[in-house]
Amino acid sequence: MKTRILLCSIVLTAVALYTTKLQAQCQASFTFTVNSNTVTLTNTSVGTGTPLYDWYFWPPYDSILSNNPFTVKLAANGMQQVCLSMQDSLSGCQSMFCDSFAICNANFSFVDSHITNETEFHDNSSYHPVSWSWSFGDGDTSTLQNPIHLYLQPGTYQVCLTIVDLYGDTCTCCKTISHYPCNISAFFTMNTSGDPHVTFTNTSIGGYKPSYTWGFGDGTYDWGTNAVHTYSYSGTYMVCLNVYDSLNTCSSSSCDSLKIVNAPQLPCTAQFYTNGDTNNVLPDTAAFYDYSTGNPIAWSWTFGDGGTSTLQNPTHQYAASGTYWVCLTATTANTTCSTCDS
Repeated sequence: MKTRILLCSIVLTAVALYTTKLQAQCQASFTFTVNSNTVTLTNTSVGTGTPLYDWYFWPPYDSILSNNPFTVKLAANGMQQVCLSMQDSLSGCQSMFCDSFAICNANFSFVDSHITNETEFHDNSSYHPVSWSWSFGDGDTSTLQNPIHLYLQPGTYQVCLTIVDLYGDTCTCCKTISHYPCNISAFFTMNTSGDPHVTFTNTSIGGYKPSYTWGFGDGTYDWGTNAVHTYSYSGTYMVCLNVYDSLNTCSSSSCDSLKIVNAPQLPCTAQFYTNGDTNNVLPDTAAFYDYSTGNPIAWSWTFGDGGTSTLQNPTHQYAASGTYWVCLTATTANTTCSTCDS
């Protein structure tokens, strides 16, 4: 009998332990941190066995995850509700915990002024921020919504904007900006001692990563810090140097005239085009434009109705509508050339 009583006691003890497990409770819970629209949720639920978790977001977004912590990037702004549901597979107990928070989304844009060399910052934060705190990366700060800042030195700066939204949540946006004010001035010199072979020396000042484009005035171009060019014909040319800085999209140009005397003369080719009076201010009037080659020094026009002119770019009014044979004779230092058109 004693032996049986002892065995019964052992059985009763085991049942009591199992009953305790069946009566065990589970509790879903979590904590969270918000950084802009990225939320990190830490599962702090308690329970036995192997719980299954189900996260619910409103606006709708759900995912069954058990990793901890759980980070999600949300597109919505404003109030966001999150619920965590858990079910203990061993005890069968269920629990749900919900909380809400505001998505704080700080953002900004900026633009450099090439006129004042100041940088204008614009707050682009969403959901109605109520206060702003700027750090410009050079030790200066501002509490304005859209401040203007003058950097004393060119360089790269880490700029941060911290806002507080309507719900009292704080979030920060940081961006790396490059500030390189426009400081380019294009200059060059010309060495014509080897005419028609000319050496161009770049004497430009300023710039951070400048590139150079040369225009020699005869329809040809070159790229490089300095340049050399041989002209095929004598004449007067307008040479231009353009300096472009890719760091601040800033440019500067300089032009100067160049006279070449030791090359062959450009062949004389008479050419012109004409435009009528499209506005009908002077009816039956045509404007003529010379673009002859060979550096003409004199011009002789006949307009096909007995009228003439010695201007380079004359205007002629016809007495009646019709088709007329117009001729231009151009005279250079060495020869003449002519062309006619109707």
